This record gives sequence, structure tokens and C-alpha cells, in this order.
Amino acid sequence: MDVGELRTYLESHYEASAFDQALSSGEVWILYCHGLKTFRGIIKKNEKYDVTVEDVSLGEQGIRKVEIKYLYPESKESLVTKLIKRDEKILHPPIEEKARRRHIKNKTLFPLMKNREVVFLQTLEGELIRGLVDEFSRYEIVVKLKNGAPVTVLRHCVYDFWNKAGVHLLKSDLKKKSGAK
Repeated sequence: MDVGELRTYLESHYEASAFDQALSSGEVWILYCHGLKTFRGIIKKNEKYDVTVEDVSLGEQGIRKVEIKYLYPESKESLVTKLIKRDEKILHPPIEEKARRRHIKNKTLFPLMKNREVVFLQTLEGELIRGLVDEFSRYEIVVKLKNGAPVTVLRHCVYDFWNKAGVHLLKSDLKKKSGAK
């Protein structure tokens, strides 16, 4: 992997946010949250730790970002819902403490994105998202499903991550394989 190429990518993408994109679009987005809750609405505010959504049926809702697992524009709903499955045996609450979260290294994501390698990402509540890493930032990974629909997954909700060969790619899994402490 070319470290300079990764550095250049991070300089232009690392601070990007799907919430900023949603806020500026004025479109309705669907947000999947812990507790198997779903919000459907227009993002009205994007703050450091929270977003405000004007939900189409609930009205204005403040949502902590740590509660959000993934999101996508409502216009892509018919493409997305049929491709995301859920393992009901996996049901973990959000991980508040950063040190306890499962981490995917940028140095792992970049070659996967560049080589267009199929990945499998499972959330803390068991949703399985399969596709190509289209882009990533500090807090998010955009996965393009096989039909081209983009799903933005918040990094803090990742439970497991592996490639088509079955190699698990979380930072802790890579350490185990290399024998690092």
C-alpha cells in the first residue's frame, strides 16, 4: 500500500460526514438506530455528538450519534432493504466508551476500497451489510451494495468486519493473526 496515497485520501475525506451531506441535501433520510428504532426524516442540525431530525411522523427528534448505526437517503430504500439481513442472535447495546469499540484501521480500509474488494460488515445489532467500501472518513464507512445503493455505516456500531475470503479485518483480529500485543 502506498502510504502517501492513503495520506492524500485522508486529507480530503477524513472529516467528511454523511450528516453534513444529508443536512445540505434537504432530502428525507432513513436512520437505523440502536434498540431497533428507525427514524425517517430531514436532518435539521448536525452537531458534534447529536443530530436533529424532523421525522415525518414523530416531529423533531434529537438523536445522539452513538445511537445511530447506519443511514441512507429514502430514495434508495427499495434497493437497500432487500439486501440487508439481520442475525437476531446478535443484539448488543451501543458502546459508549471509545476504548471498548471495535476498530477498523484506515490502512485496512484503503486497500479494500482501492481494490474494490467485497466486504461484510455486521453491526452490534446483527445487520449484515455486504458490498464494496466506496469511501470512509473518521466516523463513517460508505458501503455500496451490489445494486449500487450507498449505505453509510457509523464506525462505532461495527461488531464484525471480514472479506470474501473469510479473513476478519478488525484491528483486534489483525493483532491476533500477527501475534502482536
